[in-house]
Amino acid sequence: MKTKKKILSLRTANFNELCTLAKDHYDIGDWTIATDGEGTVWISQQAMGCERTDHIEIPRKIFNCLVDAYQKPRNPVRK
Repeated sequence: MKTKKKILSLRTANFNELCTLAKDHYDIGDWTIATDGEGTVWISQQAMGCERTDHIEIPRKIFNCLVDAYQKPRNPVRK
C-alpha cells in the first residue's frame, strides 16, 4: 500500500521538514520571503549582486496572523 506524501507549507513546516523541500524561500523580483522553521519569517529586498536595501524579521506566529487579517474578506463601509 502506498503512503501519501505529506503536503508541507512554509507556514507550518519545522526545520527538518523545510530541509526536505526543494526550496525554503520564494522570490518575486528583488524581494524574498523565507523562514527558518524555528519561528522567524524574514522579508528582504536585495538586487542580484547588490547590498540588501530592506529587511524585516518577524515571529512566524505574528506573520501568519497578519497574513490572515490581510486576506480576510470585509464588507465595504462606504457606498
